[in-house]
Amino acid sequence: MQGDGEVLFLGGVGEVTVTLGHDGLSFLPLHPELGSSCLSSIGLLPKLENKIKFSDVYAVELLDEGPVCGPWNTRIVVQSKKNSEMHRFAVHVITRSRKHPSQLVPCEYLFGHKDPETCKSWVEHLSACINNEQDRPKNLMVFVHPLCGKGRGCKNWEMVAPLFDRAKVNTKVIITERAGHAYDTLASISDKELKKFDGVVAVGGDGLFNEILNGLLNLRNKTSYPPTPEGFGYFGSTEKCQGYRNDGLNNSTPTSDAVKNVMLRVGSNKSDDHEPLLSTGQSVGLDISSLNPNTESSTGGQ
Repeated sequence: MQGDGEVLFLGGVGEVTVTLGHDGLSFLPLHPELGSSCLSSIGLLPKLENKIKFSDVYAVELLDEGPVCGPWNTRIVVQSKKNSEMHRFAVHVITRSRKHPSQLVPCEYLFGHKDPETCKSWVEHLSACINNEQDRPKNLMVFVHPLCGKGRGCKNWEMVAPLFDRAKVNTKVIITERAGHAYDTLASISDKELKKFDGVVAVGGDGLFNEILNGLLNLRNKTSYPPTPEGFGYFGSTEKCQGYRNDGLNNSTPTSDAVKNVMLRVGSNKSDDHEPLLSTGQSVGLDISSLNPNTESSTGGQ
């Protein structure tokens, strides 16, 4: 398969020399005068390239014996070669639409050969190549918003579901029943259960995507609170601290009084209009020791 390649029959093109490379499959028509005309004459289908990258292939399928169409430009092809019965295999890829390059559409390359073992060998080699690629999903969780797209959410999923089946990707489909359904599902699922899936698919609009994203991130990426600055807070006994906490936010506590004192002292220092926002404790009149309620009594004794 590597090196000089092997001659196969490609639907819509004719006989081609197919070569298997490290990153894809390439082929050249044995009759360039036919191949160039055929490759550019397909108007309704996606444009057939002469190289197929493994990264664009989502499935390789061994088919039963059947007809393989000859070149599309049938005027210069012998009538007996237009449709030939042979053993076949299909390479399914995702490519860009000719009319709308921003859209990705499925495309099929149909190869044929008289020997069934040749087709089987190609399928095994190609399947091994694409399976060796990392990050190919095997299990996906799918959320379908039934009311999206003017109520066509379920039909939209049914349209693309065969692609996942052909690619042998397992899907767990969840039809949302209310607002926040996707968020609650992902927020409540355990990390162990979530690791069984390679990704999450949203069949819906921005709202569904937002639910999925927040459900995945909100409860799993919470950072811990920053440490309390040294010297900041109430330096009293544990019993008194607990008592102040239980007093509620409306009651005045030594800690809250200290914070208010710091805010007033920082705000009242207006000796320099050009003083930076963050400056030293001395320049703004900030004294951490003032937070300790025992400081005043201790200094008074001195």
